Amino acid sequence: MFHDLKYALRILAKSPGFTLIAVVTLALGLGANTALYGWVRSLLLAPLPGVARPGRVVAIETRTPDRARIDSSWADYTDLRDQASSFDGLIAFQQRHVSLHEKDSVRRLFALFVSGNYFDVLGVRPALGRTFLPEEGRVPGGHPVAVIGFGFWGSHFGFDPQVVGKVLRINERELTVVGVASPQFKGTINGLNTEVYIPLALNPLIGGEVGGDRARLEGNRTNRWLDIMGRLKPGADLRQAQAELDTLAAGLAKAFPDSNQGLSFIVEPVTKATYGSSAALSGVVLALFAAVGLVLLIACSNVANLLLVRATVRRREIAVRLALGASRARLVRLLVTESAVLSLLGAAAGLLIVPAVNGLLAGIVPNSAAMPIDLQPPLDARVFVFGFALALATGILFGLAPALQSSHPDVEQALRDGTPGGGSARQGLRRVLVVAQVALAVVLLAATGLFTKSLQNARKIDPGFDPSHVLLTGFDFPQSLDRKHVVPFFRDLLARTSAIPGVVAASYGNHVPLWLEGGDWEEIRVDGYTPGPNENMKIDLTLTWPGYFSVMKMPLVEGRDFTERDDAERAPVAIVNQTFASRYLAGKAAVGSRIWINDKDTLVVGVVRNARYRRLTEEPRPFLYAPQLQWLPPGTALHVRLSPDASEAAVAARIREEVAAIDPRVATVSASLEEVTSTAVIPQRLGAKLFGAVGALALLIASIGVYGLMAYSVSRRRREIGVRMALGAQASQVGRLVLKEGVTLAALGLGMGLLAALAVARLVRSLLVEVSPADPMIFAAVILLLGGAALLACWLPARRAARLNPVEALRSE
Repeated sequence: MFHDLKYALRILAKSPGFTLIAVVTLALGLGANTALYGWVRSLLLAPLPGVARPGRVVAIETRTPDRARIDSSWADYTDLRDQASSFDGLIAFQQRHVSLHEKDSVRRLFALFVSGNYFDVLGVRPALGRTFLPEEGRVPGGHPVAVIGFGFWGSHFGFDPQVVGKVLRINERELTVVGVASPQFKGTINGLNTEVYIPLALNPLIGGEVGGDRARLEGNRTNRWLDIMGRLKPGADLRQAQAELDTLAAGLAKAFPDSNQGLSFIVEPVTKATYGSSAALSGVVLALFAAVGLVLLIACSNVANLLLVRATVRRREIAVRLALGASRARLVRLLVTESAVLSLLGAAAGLLIVPAVNGLLAGIVPNSAAMPIDLQPPLDARVFVFGFALALATGILFGLAPALQSSHPDVEQALRDGTPGGGSARQGLRRVLVVAQVALAVVLLAATGLFTKSLQNARKIDPGFDPSHVLLTGFDFPQSLDRKHVVPFFRDLLARTSAIPGVVAASYGNHVPLWLEGGDWEEIRVDGYTPGPNENMKIDLTLTWPGYFSVMKMPLVEGRDFTERDDAERAPVAIVNQTFASRYLAGKAAVGSRIWINDKDTLVVGVVRNARYRRLTEEPRPFLYAPQLQWLPPGTALHVRLSPDASEAAVAARIREEVAAIDPRVATVSASLEEVTSTAVIPQRLGAKLFGAVGALALLIASIGVYGLMAYSVSRRRREIGVRMALGAQASQVGRLVLKEGVTLAALGLGMGLLAALAVARLVRSLLVEVSPADPMIFAAVILLLGGAALLACWLPARRAARLNPVEALRSE
């Protein structure tokens, strides 16, 4: 075997041109596959790095009667934790921004408030110090401790080994650092990098809500704010756990009908949970992984064709080896070793493009100041092992067929004349490979067209508001700030902000449409409306200030906006969207109707145009707006519409200055609304950009394959062409003869590719936006593009054949 390897390296070195082309071709396919495998592993195979036996960790979500997913209450969590026997443990957590107070500055951190058993159940070992003790998650306010993330340890403390015992002043509470999480562990929300972990028991004290109270941690089952995960016991599976949770849900519905009637629990792999990036991106990443797999097949078929051509040139050498007694198996092993070496060299070269592919993928995801998005998969040993294992497998597979074809030449003829010939079987294999390349290229180009048009359509969708030139600023309030001082703070800041040059209008809203986090769900009742069986009567609600609809350019179609008079001293009012009015208030005037929101008698004072709230592709859904001056706690974000020539950075800096002038303890973070809402088109943008690159690569490789086959065919048929022309054939006839052969193969590949593309397009239907999987314009464009490229690839050898001098052709033979 060592001798074969040495010989393979020597023979490849003697043909540097052939080796370079083959290695570069394979490097593109193998490098892209290795990079995408890292993303597939990060999103689907190992979404919780740093967790012990992650395959046993599952997500548990609450499900409404209409099968929508919502968060869970603390009371439900404790019941499941104490009663479910299918799990070794259940954990609860909530994501939240907090303020880190330092000498003269305030910094925003992304925190997870977690149950005391969080690290123990996950099996996460600390890099330094310890994790939480069980009692630190049970006694409200009793244990002011924190565990910091590994990245935060480096960025903030410079990896100080004495960090354990230091004090962090978070939301004006002093927390002692007891440990540092392991470097691999980023938290339990895939795609976000947690900076600090805080016991859930401290949430009412430092959770960022002014006036928070212990009711959030105790018996309030209607307050659903937690995410839950669990570790299955050895021997337990998802079906067994689901059956047990169904029984527990039925018991809770019977014991607490007001809060739990119709609710159930669903247990599923972490990758299917509604929070985190796995559910949002897994579909398009899998589609891309399949696409780059097709590119690798195209590359392999191209290299296989090169090997067949090269074997034809080496026909005399192979015949000599056979004549001297070499067995066919020995020759096959030698030739397959050469192809495996080629593939491994391609894999090594492909590793150089993995960081570039990862950077391209990560660059498509918006870098939001509002969330610590971290979607860069680690380039660990498993990724590299996958790349080289794939290279070895493909090297053997694409080298085997040429080796088998090349190892039984006509020995007598090869030794007699040594001419580079080739049997019909070998020619047939080359044609099959070219047809396959064209067919696969059709599939990839069709996918490129579908995703590109899907992205264009997504960008054209009217979200119901205008995100351009809108700046958002979020706040973290100190816990010592009295609730009665919050409204004066907002009013003062609103007046100061409105006076900043470049500000057109300003208001507040507590949730941002199309952002990663959803809004509040509130139970409603409507006089005269009878809910259907299992109909969910919890409706999304956003709390706003007067002028919010003007800032967002969401026109009122009926009634009025909120005013300063709509405060806690007045009767509750609300504004509904068009879908709410048509569904629940049909047949009567919407303005002036009365609805009950959480049993509060509320007057409808206006109807606003529909908008998109959670996804760009969602069906119209009922939605509520209420004046924040009537609802507390007052967590909210400042929405500022700027003039087109205003600088967002300059205005954001001025807002920070004004906040500091009012209360320097308040932390802020600013981001443009366009940046925040751009997350809504990440799957389409990812698909369009990456499929575009993959499709272009497939087109190039397939065109080279067609050209290579036809060019070789012309060189092999020089004698035949010379005879034809000597007997009177015209140059145009010879050109058409060669062109016909190539066009026939291309047409066959196009036909097979179209059928395959139609089937594949239906598999990615869910990722498309207002595009038919059989869009005739896209498929017509694919035929024209690939057909034109194939025609050009055939025309060049045909032109060469037509210009052949018959005397020279016959003399050379």
